[in-house]
This record gives sequence, C-alpha cells and structure tokens, in this order.
Amino acid sequence: MDASAQRSVWASGRDYEPYVGRWSRHVGREFVDWLAIPPGARWLDLGCGTVAGYVWDYAGKMELMRYFWDAAVALKPEDLERDEGRRFPICQPGPLRHLFERAGLKNLQVRSIDVPTHFRDFDDYWTPFLGGQFPAPDYAMSLDEAARAALRERIRAHLPIAADGSIPLIARAWAVRGTR
Repeated sequence: MDASAQRSVWASGRDYEPYVGRWSRHVGREFVDWLAIPPGARWLDLGCGTVAGYVWDYAGKMELMRYFWDAAVALKPEDLERDEGRRFPICQPGPLRHLFERAGLKNLQVRSIDVPTHFRDFDDYWTPFLGGQFPAPDYAMSLDEAARAALRERIRAHLPIAADGSIPLIARAWAVRGTR
C-alpha cells in the first residue's frame, strides 16, 4: 500500500461537515437519547464519544461510502484493501461488542442507528469526495482525472437516483453501551 493509501486526514471540520458531519448530528442525538444517562450519574467522556460509542457501518449500510468503494474496487480491484469496510473491521456489531467486553464492560448492548441521507442531486453526493481528506476523498483525489471521471460515472450509474434527481440513502452507525 502506498503512502497516500495509509494517510487519512481528519483535520478539517469544514470538509468533514458536507461529507459525513451533517449525518453525525442526527446519529448523535439518537445515540445520546439511547444512553438514557440518569440525572446525577457519573460518566466519562474520552473525547470521541460517551461511556459507550458508535462507529459508521462502513462495510454495510453507510451507503454513501458503500457505493463509492464498491465502484472504486469494481474499476480497480487491486485497491480492495483501501475500502473502509475492510480497513476498519471494528465497525461491525461483533467486533465492536468484543472490544467493549475486553475493556471489562458488562451489560453490553449493541444496536444500529439509521438516519436518512438525502442528497439534492448527484453533485451534492459527489462534491464532498473532492475534499481530499478522509479515506474515500483522499482516494478520489489520488486518481488522475480520467480515472476519477470513470469512478464518478460508475457511481452515478449505480446510485438509486429518484425521478427528481435526488438520491435517498441510509447512513447506519453501530452503537454500543455497557457498564462497569
């Protein structure tokens, strides 16, 4: 794997927002409600979530990324290992539960949180992939113009585009919670 494939930059909130951030707020609200933290309870925020956590379902129903990686690998099978669904196996219910078990948590519960991700049109879907950071946009921008155009058109051909041009997808996160 070349250096650009190993580099995943998560430093720009401005670029993250149109890419995945706009869906994170919806998942976050449902996630916090699901935690049902009682008033006066003590809990620790480790900076990336609460005594619990959630991760995107890269291998399944995080559809905006799934359509991207399925098209990328169809065009260039040798890039299979760059697919976030393969790179982040922890982002599935079993491995996520196992991680929390190994941390000594009990009474574990794992559930999916699905939020609709409606894109106005193909440009609304595609433009965030041109930000050049995060694994998928970094991959898109590492391609030459012809390969990027082929990827764009392959994705467009497989997306469920509605008659009005909008694209209704699902963003699934796997949430886990437990107690000590």
